[in-house]
Amino acid sequence: MKKPIAAVAAILVAVVVTGAVFKGPLRAWLEDVVAEDMFVDSDSDSYDPGLAVGDSFPPIHALYQGREISSIDPFILDKGLVFIAVRSADW
Repeated sequence: MKKPIAAVAAILVAVVVTGAVFKGPLRAWLEDVVAEDMFVDSDSDSYDPGLAVGDSFPPIHALYQGREISSIDPFILDKGLVFIAVRSADW
């Protein structure tokens, strides 16, 4: 019974010592494995995320506090504006 426990303990000590000695290369290898297919060289899909930086915001037609608005200009203050539109599946 003591021999299997000693063998497992020796293996664990060997793994810990090996990990400590080769910490840098092991970490670099693990990062390479994890990030292998994470990034793409170019954007080749047909998805259009919307306006590019510097483009004008298109006119909108919406109700705000009971009145129709067609421009976001009154809402842009000194810190800018975040516009979030949620398109419902139920029109």
